[in-house]
Amino acid sequence: MAVAGYFPEDLTREILLRIPVKSLTRFRCVHKTWDSLFNSSSFIITHFDNSNKKGHNFMLMMIPFYEKIDDYYSTQFRFRLFTRDTFDLCLELEAPFRINSPHIFARHYPFVGFCNGLVCLHNYLQKPEQIWLYNPCLKQHKIIQPPFNIVSDDFRDRVLGFGYDSINNDYKVVYWQKQTQVQVYTLGTNSWREVDPPDNITFISVRQNFQAFFNGAIHWWGKDEKNGCDHVIISFKVCSEEFQVFHLPDYVPRPKKLANLNFEQIGIYVCRDLLCVSVATIYDHINRFYDIWAMGKYGVQESWTRLFVINNDKRPHGGSSYFEGIGMNGELAWMRVYTLPVRATVNYSDNEESHNFEFGTYEQFPCFPFVTYTESLVSLK
Repeated sequence: MAVAGYFPEDLTREILLRIPVKSLTRFRCVHKTWDSLFNSSSFIITHFDNSNKKGHNFMLMMIPFYEKIDDYYSTQFRFRLFTRDTFDLCLELEAPFRINSPHIFARHYPFVGFCNGLVCLHNYLQKPEQIWLYNPCLKQHKIIQPPFNIVSDDFRDRVLGFGYDSINNDYKVVYWQKQTQVQVYTLGTNSWREVDPPDNITFISVRQNFQAFFNGAIHWWGKDEKNGCDHVIISFKVCSEEFQVFHLPDYVPRPKKLANLNFEQIGIYVCRDLLCVSVATIYDHINRFYDIWAMGKYGVQESWTRLFVINNDKRPHGGSSYFEGIGMNGELAWMRVYTLPVRATVNYSDNEESHNFEFGTYEQFPCFPFVTYTESLVSLK
């Protein structure tokens, strides 16, 4: 690479590695070599790692906006990025698709997961179904069509995952239907292939917070059908495309179910650089208690420990708030319902600091993903 201005090559690169993505996209036309540099794998990976290490990441929420047109509801989703320290809104973008349905879109949420600045979305109401990869900061997306027949319209009969293959510097989407083989899509080859699911293990599909990418693997909640349907964590290693099962210790309680909807009150997250799960120990209209468990040493069942308990003392707005998720640094997200405008609150497990967000007026409260997001230069073109 040639020298840009009076700066030597290595110094120029070090400076550019510290600049936000939004600025870098404007700098592509400054010097011919810069555009090539910003597209190189080594620069993209190093820039992303630098942002993670320096805490240059955001809290991401994806909020639905409903509009009734004749007998259908048209739902537009918006990404909102907030600064992690002050929770100031720094970016708002519309998702690259709408969802049209005769019913308010609540049974299934299109957010699959995120990895290295890319977001994976699933529009299962579209016929044929569509999977979207999206980089909000670059405003780029790619549509993926599943190459197989969908055996059921019930979203609980499938689970999706999204992760990064660090060996091949590639991204993969996993589509797993019950009673069928698992399909894996690779972005680099733009193709699907089959892999065998684990024996006697089935996934648990819930509305949100059902996958976590950590330590090179996608994780879901599952059940061990051979051993009395005990709850387990299913791990899919993205590089080797192999499954692994992590059992929970006996002292982790069985999750409660949401009355009449058969939704088990569980979540799976990455918090404080640990694989974590949330389990509802009490769940009714007055009391909503959750235990947060962390695997202290990855893959070691005996290392499960309880990080903290979310009880009514941590629950803002009394009985009108619902627990939505955990951020990377222990942030707790809540959605306040039965009030207009709809509000979300973020507070912390270890102090009384809290932040409130207003989203507007809806015919029903939205469920939303709440994740720690780091911007990146990963291109989908």
